[in-house]
Amino acid sequence: MKTLSVRLPDQYIHDIEEVAGQELVDNGAMVRKLIGSGLKEYRIKKAFESYLFSPCTILA
Repeated sequence: MKTLSVRLPDQYIHDIEEVAGQELVDNGAMVRKLIGSGLKEYRIKKAFESYLFSPCTILA
């Protein structure tokens, strides 16, 4: 696993700490979970957009 440093607004830090406490995990684990969820959502959105806006052919 590699390390990545980012600057986040204070509100993001507060929210991460809050949800990490609710999930009973540390902040790092919560950030990894949130990034994983965000990446999955992003990929689904891009695939959907690609499907919607690309020319379609029907093979018979």
